Amino acid sequence: ERVTSTIRIPPGSIRSSVFTLLTATVGSGILSIPYATYKAGIIGTIILVFIGATAAYFSIWMIVTSSALSGDDGRPVATTYQQLAARCGGTKLEKFTKWILVTNLFGTTVLYMVVIATIIPAAIEAMSSSLSGSEWFLGRWFILLLIVGLVEAPLGLMKQISALRYTSLIAIFFALYLTIITVTEYIDMCGNPNDEKSPK
Repeated sequence: ERVTSTIRIPPGSIRSSVFTLLTATVGSGILSIPYATYKAGIIGTIILVFIGATAAYFSIWMIVTSSALSGDDGRPVATTYQQLAARCGGTKLEKFTKWILVTNLFGTTVLYMVVIATIIPAAIEAMSSSLSGSEWFLGRWFILLLIVGLVEAPLGLMKQISALRYTSLIAIFFALYLTIITVTEYIDMCGNPNDEKSPK
């Protein structure tokens, strides 16, 4: 019973929210930060990450503060981006915020689909020496059709975002696994100075 209560993630709970936020914020940064470090150097990457973290902290602070103050006039506190935009700037800002969210989500989805369609065939080829990449089931169109039909569409049809709490937990484990692989490959490259991809 204790194990079951530990694994169970109630919808809307702090644990569920933490998993969902971690999945949303980490995302493809696990792949982009190593590449950015390779191009900008360690010092440059640290500076850029600090600037980005400062900007993110300030923007989140403004959103949380504005949401808390939105209920001072006796109305319910704004709990969504659209409600907060309507309180701060009226109907026009609310519509603009909706379009910004739609554009951001659409761009993020396209980005993930491109990354998945690129990485999965390469990973399959690396694991099997008999595959050359010309097989039909390694084509980008088939990979995208498979991912959208079996993963994205069923998850996207969920009525509530809390239904994705277990999916977020699985995504966090995959992110940790990818982080371990990236660090391991980096250490291996550092130990092989003759490798042209090794850090200089």
